[in-house]
Amino acid sequence: MVLNYTKVIADPALGWIRLTNEEARFIDTCRYMQRLRYIHQLGLTFMVYPSATIVGLSIHLALFK
Repeated sequence: MVLNYTKVIADPALGWIRLTNEEARFIDTCRYMQRLRYIHQLGLTFMVYPSATIVGLSIHLALFK
């Protein structure tokens, strides 16, 4: 089975994450996945250290890799 990747996301830790059309549509439309964009794993640490940006969405995107 050949997968057609339509969307590519750059992750600083994992590199390039390639998504199929169905996966990209799920991430873009699912309200629970969109909510993960605003959940920071390190609390307010990212305000002091800008590079400390571990967001819940990036952790879940690692599952697609």
